[in-house]
Amino acid sequence: MVSKKLIRLGLHLLLLLPLVELVWQAIQLSQGLESRLGADPGKIILEDLATISVWLLLASLAVTPIRKIFHWSLIQSYRRMLGLHAFSYMTLHILSYQAFLLGWDWAELGSEIINRPYILLGLIAWVICLAMAMTSYKWAMKKLGRNWLKLHQLVYLAAILIIIHEIWQAKSALGEPLIHAAILLVLLSVRGYFKIIKRSRTGSASI
Repeated sequence: MVSKKLIRLGLHLLLLLPLVELVWQAIQLSQGLESRLGADPGKIILEDLATISVWLLLASLAVTPIRKIFHWSLIQSYRRMLGLHAFSYMTLHILSYQAFLLGWDWAELGSEIINRPYILLGLIAWVICLAMAMTSYKWAMKKLGRNWLKLHQLVYLAAILIIIHEIWQAKSALGEPLIHAAILLVLLSVRGYFKIIKRSRTGSASI
């Protein structure tokens, strides 16, 4: 039987593959070879990192519903990994935005936030995810106690903000953002369903 450590290592490597592929494409481009990054590599890298981060965030949110529906407890141990990788790609997306579009001009970032409010939504979502990433370890769970769960429930707010950010920014190319929105809606509905079931059972037990 495959050990948990081996599975975790394999999953880590799998989640790093999109980043490795982007780096490889950038190397190809720098050497004058054929690359899918094309004439505007910064834009492609920025979009790819955003897409990867959204899919990984949705995957992390899907872990608990999958566990509850299929009674597959093992999958829960990989939720933190998915979340941390989602945050890493999200951070790279923001850094890429600063590097390729703003040229590390922080004053320009303030102007962008004013002119494009959806950027502010993305930054708020990133700050929420930063707080969760910093408190995703056992020592933080012990230190924060019940507040830890309240903090980490904000991931749903972060996901909503990210989807709004994505749809707002996409303007006419709404295909994939709407798919993300639909998946998030399903996940939130499943979460709401299990909350109702839990409350009804608690109410029945107290009678």
